[in-house]
Amino acid sequence: MRAIAITHDDVDHTGRLASLQAVSAAEVIAHELEAPRLARDRWREPPGTTMAFRLIGGVLERFYRRFQHSPVRVSRPVRDGDALPGGWIVVHTPGHTPGHTAYYHPGLHTLIAGDALRSTPGGQLRFPMRIYTEDSAAAAQSIRKLAELEPQVICFGHGPVLRDAAAPLREFAEVL
Repeated sequence: MRAIAITHDDVDHTGRLASLQAVSAAEVIAHELEAPRLARDRWREPPGTTMAFRLIGGVLERFYRRFQHSPVRVSRPVRDGDALPGGWIVVHTPGHTPGHTAYYHPGLHTLIAGDALRSTPGGQLRFPMRIYTEDSAAAAQSIRKLAELEPQVICFGHGPVLRDAAAPLREFAEVL
């Protein structure tokens, strides 16, 4: 079985998903709250209302227009705690989007975090970009939830992989 597990529907994560699904005939896995967004013919409106967002809004708008949102049907909608093939577990991590999902492999102690949080080239953990995050309080709660998993390896949607990650993630979550 071929499968593509989606963390969330943003241009930099699903921009060519429809084409990839068409050529691979892969099952598309996403949280049930993200499925309606994937089925639309347009990208979400970024929630940012800060001055910084207004300054870069024109650049973002042009970027989003370069990639038409092609609707994709989620063939396997998932919820928090669902088991996936290969030992992966679905972890619902709302905040960045309502249906944002991370994936955790307990046997490998590995977390695919998507945009639930990010890292810097120096290995520092960072909150998801606020100009794209729909609910900052939910995002902070999701980070605390991920810290409880005590992953040893975290793969991010943005930033380098972090190894020996459990303690830094726990410390980061405690200050939110």
